[in-house]
Amino acid sequence: EINDNDVDEKEATTDDYGTCSALFTLPRQGLNGTFSITADGETHQFRVEEYKRPTFEVDIPTVARNYEDGDTVVVRGMARTYSGAPVQQARVRYRVVRNRAFWWMSHSRHWLTNPAMLGNDNEEVAQGETVTQSDGSFTVDVPMTIPQTRFTMFYNFVLTAEVTDLGGETREGQLTLPLGNR
Repeated sequence: EINDNDVDEKEATTDDYGTCSALFTLPRQGLNGTFSITADGETHQFRVEEYKRPTFEVDIPTVARNYEDGDTVVVRGMARTYSGAPVQQARVRYRVVRNRAFWWMSHSRHWLTNPAMLGNDNEEVAQGETVTQSDGSFTVDVPMTIPQTRFTMFYNFVLTAEVTDLGGETREGQLTLPLGNR
């Protein structure tokens, strides 16, 4: 459908496995936006948008120093065009989320014996905005604090930075910093 008007209608027959297919071609002059397909009373939506090649990238390199609970890690990111030129005066919106790491739980029974350990997943620990400098760089302070417990716990601090240049294009960079209490 385009603006609540049907674009096309097809009839399809299912095979022995209960699947079927049909080919639809959207009009070239059609609008971008949300389209829907309805079959047997079920409607599924999809979006059509103009593809625009990105003009810059966001790089947040790994941290090369040690840190521990209670530290604030200063993370430096960089926004550059694909030709290497810095993206200057771009708005940077960042968010830091502390996620519990579950990889180690198969080696420990502590988390099963303490119901309080089942909470505090995916907690936002920082957010804010800054601007890229003349060299395309930006910095974010990441507070590395973990809940106090006598049990073994490991976390991943995930920094996500959305950089929007003066032309309105937005690109994203991400960095994960692990931290545990053992």
